[in-house]
Amino acid sequence: MVLPLYPFLLMFFGYLFGQSKFFFPFSKKMLQRIGLGFIFKKQKD
Repeated sequence: MVLPLYPFLLMFFGYLFGQSKFFFPFSKKMLQRIGLGFIFKKQKD
């Protein structure tokens, strides 16, 4: 239960403390590794 929530908490607290540029890509990569990568769809050029 905690593992899927952890990346979202990182993004929230990263945004709260002004560090979202670091934590957003980190959380995105973590979600893709645990199988929830469909939340962030890749954009086509």
